[in-house]
Amino acid sequence: MKLPKVLSEKTAFKASYFKIISTKLQLPNKRIVNWDATVWNHDSVVVVPIDDKNNIYFSSEWRNAWKKKITIIPAGGVKLNATERENIKQARNELREEIGFDAKKIEKLVTILDGGKVKHKLHIYLATGLFKSPKKKDPEEVIEVVKMPFKKAYKMFLTGKEKTTGYTLLGMTLAKEKLKIK
Repeated sequence: MKLPKVLSEKTAFKASYFKIISTKLQLPNKRIVNWDATVWNHDSVVVVPIDDKNNIYFSSEWRNAWKKKITIIPAGGVKLNATERENIKQARNELREEIGFDAKKIEKLVTILDGGKVKHKLHIYLATGLFKSPKKKDPEEVIEVVKMPFKKAYKMFLTGKEKTTGYTLLGMTLAKEKLKIK
């Protein structure tokens, strides 16, 4: 497959954690087009915390984009191209900060790309063997911890009864398969 040729590139907009890059391309058919992409300045870690009784823990947070509370699994930023050790350290930090737990075992489920026009990686982990280990909350976040049976939460999100993020649903689906939850 012949690829487009980059003719020019510029930063169209810059915010605290991302920028919009506008690229002028020449397509293989010689047509000139402008494509925009969102480029994050960090990657993210996402954690599916499941206790020994198959309960899952979420953070319920008000999100500006939706102007309402969203129930999601713990997640947070980590530097670009961090080592696996750094990712796991940050995953533990997010667990402690958002739901007040750490885990005896944290294992990688997958790394995904956020989208075709978004340059951002999400590293999704499964956390089991949970134990209390609270950390001071981020002063810019107001979080309510939600604990519920995994099956109930999975059905609630899968049927659309309650909306959540794509990474929450993907993480839960991979955890369900890994742990063989029926």
